[in-house]
Amino acid sequence: MSTLDEINAALVDIQGVVANVSADVDSLHAQIQALKDQIAAGSPATQADLDAILASSQGIKDSLSAVDSKEPVTP
Repeated sequence: MSTLDEINAALVDIQGVVANVSADVDSLHAQIQALKDQIAAGSPATQADLDAILASSQGIKDSLSAVDSKEPVTP
């Protein structure tokens, strides 16, 4: 039988993971804004930045999809 302390510990872990995802999304938004500033210049680095942002976006999507696909724990 689970204890309240075990449930609280699990919730703290979940909050930490959600905070990490939130930080990843914030970082992605900052990268996109920086890229918008670079697009006007059209440098070769712009394509590399686009590729990095796409890879970061895909990583976040994959992580969230993995969480979403999990079956809920039933008592």
